[in-house]
Amino acid sequence: MEQCATGCGKSAELRCSTCKTVHYCGTECQKKDWKTHKKECSPPLPRPPTTHCTGCNQRFGGRDEVEVDQLCPDCGYTTCESCSCHHSRGTCYCQDSNFGHPYCDRFPQWYHFSQRTGRSYTGDNHP
Repeated sequence: MEQCATGCGKSAELRCSTCKTVHYCGTECQKKDWKTHKKECSPPLPRPPTTHCTGCNQRFGGRDEVEVDQLCPDCGYTTCESCSCHHSRGTCYCQDSNFGHPYCDRFPQWYHFSQRTGRSYTGDNHP
């Protein structure tokens, strides 16, 4: 169960009706947080069509057409095999997960950084 975004310590059963990502325990907390939340609140992206690959727009099915490789249950992002392994087209629209697999939320350690670039790993590039 998610915690209320205001930090009141209560468990949150309600979500922001616009972005659907921020959780609240009740309408009072939501009204209290609205001044700060409205600056970053935006409606979720529309679900892409499942007839074509979201990455390269290739049509699924048929003789000469590609097959579905991954389908995100949350945002609907659908990829073919070549796009699911591509470094930019192989990640879905979800902020905290990739095709239903949550990203690591641990505090970065020394091994979470690339020795080549010195930058921290993000998303699925986590060792």
